[in-house]
Amino acid sequence: MDVRLITKSGVEERGVEELPLLLQGEDGLVWVDIPTWDEAAVRVLSEVFRFHPMAVKDAMERNRVPKMHAYHDHVFVILHAPERGEHGHVHYIELDQFIGVRYLVTVHGPIKSGRPPRRCPAGDPRGA
Repeated sequence: MDVRLITKSGVEERGVEELPLLLQGEDGLVWVDIPTWDEAAVRVLSEVFRFHPMAVKDAMERNRVPKMHAYHDHVFVILHAPERGEHGHVHYIELDQFIGVRYLVTVHGPIKSGRPPRRCPAGDPRGA
């Protein structure tokens, strides 16, 4: 899990333990990128951000269709992008996003076993 603070001065790598303070601050945008699902991801989404349990469940599982849910303080979006695989096969890469006023949380959807997880380049919340 990568935590970044994006300000006018640039992008700073931060630790997960700093999230509560970063979210209380008024400077910049907090971007949390979760390339692979683990217990830390569950804890951060559920306890630190306090996202709805159904949204956390959707972020954990592969979703067959894109969707969007609006909550009182953020929007949850599930997006898919085609990626060409071997022999012309098309894979659908999933990227889930929790978008708030001062934060962006990106969760990379589950991928086929044997394929390495894709990471978002530092400073590029659009995806890998």
